[in-house]
Amino acid sequence: QLDTHFLASVPAGVLIEARGRVVRRTSRLLFMHGTLSVDGRDVLAAQAVMKLQAARPVAPQKVTAQRD
Repeated sequence: QLDTHFLASVPAGVLIEARGRVVRRTSRLLFMHGTLSVDGRDVLAAQAVMKLQAARPVAPQKVTAQRD
């Protein structure tokens, strides 16, 4: 789930700073909050709830050495 609140418009080419933080973590969920700001003024606020999942195993890759 992701909720965003647009607080102000931003002209093209302006530097936007993003900040995010984990508000709470359970064994399966992350509760997060984030903002986008321009010159210290928030232009977007967001909240998210994300489900944690185990990482998928990565198949080993065969590495071959090159000989000169």
